[in-house]
Amino acid sequence: MTIGDWTFSLWKEGYDEPIFTSSSSDAYLTAGSWSPTRPGMIVIGRSDGVLDIWILIDQIHKPVQYKKVRAATEISSLSFWSGKSQQLLAVGDFTGTLHIFLVPRMLM
Repeated sequence: MTIGDWTFSLWKEGYDEPIFTSSSSDAYLTAGSWSPTRPGMIVIGRSDGVLDIWILIDQIHKPVQYKKVRAATEISSLSFWSGKSQQLLAVGDFTGTLHIFLVPRMLM
């Protein structure tokens, strides 16, 4: 997966071009991470402090959900953590703040 400007792309080894490129976002994309437990789920961080949640198995033309992390604060990093009964998403922003979110069961 590569993230650049207003889109992200998915690549397959041995191919010269991406196999999928997202539609353009309303804001510059800054970070991304695959879900470790749900196939086809990608979380993308944006420069306006919003997370785009894509579930490519459900739809590929737009995110299935949005989550506001912090108004007008660029997201700099994303990392999933999975326990026995829950999953957390750590989101870092450019002010140095770490936000921890519980991933809902329906997204696990």
